[in-house]
Amino acid sequence: MKKPLIIFSLMLSLFIAFVIYGKSISQKNVDYLKEVNLRLSGTVYDITELKQGHDIGILSLDLISTSIKKYDERNNRKIYFGVIDGDKAEIIFTFISIIKIGDEIIIKGTDYKVVREGKTIRYGKWDLPIDLLGNSFQEISKKISL
Repeated sequence: MKKPLIIFSLMLSLFIAFVIYGKSISQKNVDYLKEVNLRLSGTVYDITELKQGHDIGILSLDLISTSIKKYDERNNRKIYFGVIDGDKAEIIFTFISIIKIGDEIIIKGTDYKVVREGKTIRYGKWDLPIDLLGNSFQEISKKISL
């Protein structure tokens, strides 16, 4: 009778540890996005889905406006929002299943909006994937082409 209780306790403890660790990483991602304070508007010309699933991918944008003209932290940071080079950007984005070529993506700090044919179809808080095992950003680095 004690063995199942011990196994359950260990599993529960591991689950709680992962939740706490995940929240810590998520907060670091939010702090990073606040620090960068990106202001960006662009039209989607390509969508690259990631193997990890969870509706996460890379959006390739023709920029309409941006507060940052050049940004590439792939060699300096383990986790980053994407790459900007002049009038092009590739950003990591969630909910890519609702995005279509031609949609406009608007980012203001940690807020985002998706606009299609002049109508907002989604808005919310922009966040980066929680990469517990480090696999997501290895794949992202290989797929960003700017």
